[in-house]
Amino acid sequence: MKFHALAYAAVARSQIRTLTHFRPNLIAWMAYSPLQLGTIYLLWSIVYRGGGEVGGMSFARMMQYYVVVHFLRKVIEPVQTVNYEVWSEINQGRLDIYLARPINFGLFTFAKSLGVPFLELFIGIPFLVLFSIALRLPLQSDPALLTAFGLSVCAGYGILFLVQMAIGTLTFWMERIFGIRDMIFSIFMLLSGQLIPVSLLPAWIQQASRLLPFESIYYIPARIYAAPRLDGDVMAMLAQQIVWVMVMGVLVSLLWSRGISRYASQGG
Repeated sequence: MKFHALAYAAVARSQIRTLTHFRPNLIAWMAYSPLQLGTIYLLWSIVYRGGGEVGGMSFARMMQYYVVVHFLRKVIEPVQTVNYEVWSEINQGRLDIYLARPINFGLFTFAKSLGVPFLELFIGIPFLVLFSIALRLPLQSDPALLTAFGLSVCAGYGILFLVQMAIGTLTFWMERIFGIRDMIFSIFMLLSGQLIPVSLLPAWIQQASRLLPFESIYYIPARIYAAPRLDGDVMAMLAQQIVWVMVMGVLVSLLWSRGISRYASQGG
């Protein structure tokens, strides 16, 4: 077990070493991020022109939310290619290579997915601080909350990975998964808090959101970052994410075990 863990860690390290697009990623942060956040700033400044709060959030808190979500998207979104990678491995018959070796395909794919997020994390943290200072937004400085935020980001990454893995695993039953992927992505865009905070959505959509894993990916980490203290609400949000990691893990495991049986019975 220890050998396998070291092997997967080596895969993750090799992916980080082979990244050659540090400079393009840095340029993207420097050019694209100010444009996107500047547009959001202008739009919400119009909404807040009369002062006050929207959905219980001041203008500063709203902008803080979008800066954090922007950071999270840059770090977490690279994992959205996993569904295509799994589809490709299964559809083109390369899965046999993994099945013939003592490798857990899911863990191998997870380790391989970590390269770009680590790079984005390395670039993104200074930009998160710089954007917060430039826009005069509150910076979280509580070590306990920053630790909770870090754990929440990891959980959000794990959930999105498992969602993508589940979509890719559907290749065992259908030749094309991209229609389902796009439908799920449309729901994800709304309920993850990527477009607007989930708390601003109608009550019935908020209730539906709690039945799905998507708000655990961006919305909950952003809320934890903005929390005033490490309290019961923060712990409840972390618990919600942990539950979704376990639920999605079980779902992927079931899909994979049944899919592999189907794959083997058809001769791979």
